[in-house]
Amino acid sequence: MTMRIFATLILACTVAACDPKSNPCDEPSNRAFYDFQRALDAQCDVETLAVAGKQIESVPDEISRLTALNTLYLNNNRLSTLPQALFSLPIQYLYIHRNNFTQIPEGLNALTDLRTLDAGNNQINNPAVGNFSRLRWLNLRNNGIERLSSDFVSAPELAFLYLQDNRIDALPERIGEFSQLSILDASGNPLTDLPANFGNLKRLQSLRLERAAFTDMPAVIAGLDSTNGGSLRELRLSGNPIPSSKRAEIQALVPKARIFW
Repeated sequence: MTMRIFATLILACTVAACDPKSNPCDEPSNRAFYDFQRALDAQCDVETLAVAGKQIESVPDEISRLTALNTLYLNNNRLSTLPQALFSLPIQYLYIHRNNFTQIPEGLNALTDLRTLDAGNNQINNPAVGNFSRLRWLNLRNNGIERLSSDFVSAPELAFLYLQDNRIDALPERIGEFSQLSILDASGNPLTDLPANFGNLKRLQSLRLERAAFTDMPAVIAGLDSTNGGSLRELRLSGNPIPSSKRAEIQALVPKARIFW
């Protein structure tokens, strides 16, 4: 009888495309779902929803019912907007890269607990990210961005900023105010200089400026070196038209950092 019941359960789950041995509701620390409807039908708190790579064009308003949603993967789809219903949720980690967004979704500021935003590989030419007191990780790579406004984001806790492979020719002065910044990747942009207050980034450990247009490094980077109270460990400059005769001078600005030419 026991074997017959177990076989029935397996058959039922096969039809429903589920795994009887793995139910997200049984694992409070990993309640991950991979389909809107299954998440909405769940009899437990849905904490992670990963609807990635399914070519969806919209997110249902019913997502507001997932009142415990913490992590949301919507990457690799055809999205260009997000419903206002989503912004009432306690989302901390939002992944919307590789979609069709042309601007940062309106209403995103309502996600006051947001810590990670991946909006890379879209067509967001003029990003206005907003104000986030807890945001630490921001990815805007490969969006065709030509210029960042001085107030493109307000995030006092920002530690990781990825801007690579855009068309940015100047970083805004606001960059120097991100006192918690640990990694800045602006590779693949036609940069030739850095803001005057760039040396204020005392916690910056990795500065990645590969495939840019630098012919020299501005003296402000000296403020990043540990000899001047900074934390810089690596400076990546490969792919820049910097003459080899300049290398010793640049290394002298950041003697404690490793430079990748």
